[in-house]
Amino acid sequence: MFTVPTTDGLKEYRMRPEAMYGQVIDVAEGWNAGRDTQEDIAFIGAFPVAQPLFLHMWMNLSTNGESPHPYVELQPWTPIVQKTVMYFSYYIWGNSGDWKNSLEELRKRNLITVRNSH
Repeated sequence: MFTVPTTDGLKEYRMRPEAMYGQVIDVAEGWNAGRDTQEDIAFIGAFPVAQPLFLHMWMNLSTNGESPHPYVELQPWTPIVQKTVMYFSYYIWGNSGDWKNSLEELRKRNLITVRNSH
């Protein structure tokens, strides 16, 4: 299960074994989470919310001839300005249990950014 803080509130996504699909997601905060309930582990990916144009989610299946493995990608898509130097920070925090504990640890470290409302 994957959780994202969209501009419409928290949304949960699950793999669909019947189809590959992707989605553009407008995020309200700079993070996304994943949880494996069988292994009881979770991760948070954190990034500066003002830099990406959007968060892209891609769910791949083993039937994809070019990449025959089931996986999920959660990618902050940032513009690339040619002939400039740009830095982008992406933090990953993994932990046992629920992703909410990891999110709070990143908040304590001031690594979770919030989108400006104007």
